Amino acid sequence: MRRGSSIGYVLAAALLLAACGGGQSRAPAPSRAPSPSAASPFSPLPSGGDTAPSAHPPVLASPAGQAQAYNSAADGERFLEANGLTAAAPEATWRPQAVLHVLHASDAGGADAQGDWYFFFAGGRLVGQQFFSRASGQAAVDDSTFAVTYDVFRPGDPHCCPSGGQATVRFHWNGTRLAPLDPISGALQT
Repeated sequence: MRRGSSIGYVLAAALLLAACGGGQSRAPAPSRAPSPSAASPFSPLPSGGDTAPSAHPPVLASPAGQAQAYNSAADGERFLEANGLTAAAPEATWRPQAVLHVLHASDAGGADAQGDWYFFFAGGRLVGQQFFSRASGQAAVDDSTFAVTYDVFRPGDPHCCPSGGQATVRFHWNGTRLAPLDPISGALQT
């Protein structure tokens, strides 16, 4: 074999190995999820953080249909129960006179709960959801804005021990779309 051919084979093999990740397994590149819409009310809100998510919410067993109406906390709680979730103090988050109604939910499993869900309703329909590894507070800002304070997980933090402090994100319903008014930072879920 000629020297030029063997260098070509070595170079081709190195390029092929590099293209395949050098033999190391790699996680798939993170993708941004679309914002919620009438066509997909379960699309997570876009994350404003610059780090990739390190955990994901459990898949809902019984997603809401477009024809379903959520005109009361009881309607929303039935949806949560169908998905193995339990509302946490719905009387504090579902404000009947507000434009934006919110239900905070956790896994019905109790101590093994995987995190905190927030479901947002407006005009009798589900308009968005957000999942946090660990929410630590919540408050209505006004009739169409709701704030959630959460523990920030940095990449590599174990689920027990977030090291990034706390952050607050406000969710606002503008009449057609639910949007976060603040960045959602950290190695956070969708």
